[in-house]
Amino acid sequence: MLNYIKTVILTLLLGAFFSNNIFAESYIRDYTYTASEADSKLTSRVIALDQIKVLLLQEIGTHIRHELNIKRNGNGEELANEDIKAITAGFTKIDILEDRWDGKIYYLKAKLEASTQDVLNALETFKKNKSEDDKKNLEALKANQLELENARQRIKNLQTQLVNKQNITDIRSAAETYRNSINDISKQLINIRVPSYIENGRVTPYFVNFTPSVTSKDKIYVLVGDEKLAYIFSPSGDTTLSHVSGRIKNRFGKLTVVVKHADGTSSLNTASLPGHIFSQNTDGPHKSAECKKRAEGNHLKMLCENNMGTSGYIDKVDITLPNGSILVEMTPNASMNPFLWVTGNFDATNNQTHSTINSNQYIDSNRVF
Repeated sequence: MLNYIKTVILTLLLGAFFSNNIFAESYIRDYTYTASEADSKLTSRVIALDQIKVLLLQEIGTHIRHELNIKRNGNGEELANEDIKAITAGFTKIDILEDRWDGKIYYLKAKLEASTQDVLNALETFKKNKSEDDKKNLEALKANQLELENARQRIKNLQTQLVNKQNITDIRSAAETYRNSINDISKQLINIRVPSYIENGRVTPYFVNFTPSVTSKDKIYVLVGDEKLAYIFSPSGDTTLSHVSGRIKNRFGKLTVVVKHADGTSSLNTASLPGHIFSQNTDGPHKSAECKKRAEGNHLKMLCENNMGTSGYIDKVDITLPNGSILVEMTPNASMNPFLWVTGNFDATNNQTHSTINSNQYIDSNRVF
């Protein structure tokens, strides 16, 4: 919702935004986060990046308020600090310059770029504009900022609770709430559905929807258990992805989906997997693999049949589309016979759609994300 609102606001103000962008100021800060017992590398990264955003936005906000000599419009209405904060957040770009993780400490250095004049122009436009739509957009931006602040406070409270909890059930409950609160400060909505059944006693399907769609500047990582890689989905060209599905071996207990954005930020969500029932594939009669395709509009489904036995894995499927491509990389943590389902801004029924596969050159299955 926030991304949509930002798009509306920025569309209204494109002229002002690009007129002075050459004069954008840069602010560089670093932040060190000490992980709690409930944290992983991913959650530590999300928290560290969010905190550095807070620091940088506070700094540029102070600068904006200093430059804003007139805080009252023609009707005598004061321009509220929350208006300044909400609009400033929509006119900034944060890049990761450096990050390090040693298993306990996450260090992050980032740069924020913003044009003070662009923000001032935007604030002036909002002061003068009386349309109901713009008022609603601004209120929604402020509501989102309030939700972020509430999520940050919940995270602080839960970190304290986790230290003091003794009962394992209470710890697990608090940890789950903690992860959900961290997801609240991620910028992309990731909805995961994992059915309770297990296919053939070996694999579990998963279904993931993204709002907004994942673009060619982003990558989707599907992780299992202790954040070990199973799938990587990489759209390119003009291709975007609103849905991905696949199958994973069901022995890991947890599924995590991460979207890594071009600016270095990450969004994530987790889901539990069904109980452990696992049996090995036996060696097949042929040393080959092929993918069968079924296309329905912007839905493309592929079943890859692996006849290479227990020692052979399909590691890559490269899908060529009229408007770009999708590279799907897999590790042995994925199904032996991967089922892929992708949905996006393409016409999969077009005759130009085709795929190629590579086998046994997969990335390390034990590699931690």
